[in-house]
Parts: sequence; structure tokens; C-alpha cells
Amino acid sequence: REARLREDLAALHQRCADAEARCQDLSSAVPDSTRPLLRQIESLQAGYAEKQRVWEQVESSLRHRCVEAETACKAAAERERIAK
Repeated sequence: REARLREDLAALHQRCADAEARCQDLSSAVPDSTRPLLRQIESLQAGYAEKQRVWEQVESSLRHRCVEAETACKAAAERERIAK
């Protein structure tokens, strides 16, 4: 009976070692499989940042043109007022 229990214990130790090895394999495989996704996320973030920067430049330019147009309009209205 004692010999049988030792065999069972040895078998359980082997199953435990096998399970730990599978776990280690899986945990090392996960970073390899997520690396392309992380690169894709980084690329998307960089693209978004660039588009945001360009949009801010366009918005700034349009605001500046709007201020210039308002100033020109006020000046034209003042000249018209003086001309009358």
C-alpha cells in the first residue's frame, strides 16, 4: 500500500511539473502574440497625435483669418461711415 501511495505521489508531482511547464509556455507566448497589437496601438496613437496637431494648426490659421476678416470689415465700415 505504501508503494502505491508513493507511485501516486510521484505521478502527482509529475503532473504538477507538467502543468507548471505548460503555464510557463503560455505566459511566455502571450507577450509574443500581443506584440503586434501593441505596435498597432502605438501606430494608431502616433497617427492620431499627428492628425490632432495638423487640425490644431488648421484651426489656428482659420481663427487668425477670421480675426483679420473682422478687422478688415470694421475698417471698411468705418471708412464707409466717414465717407458719408
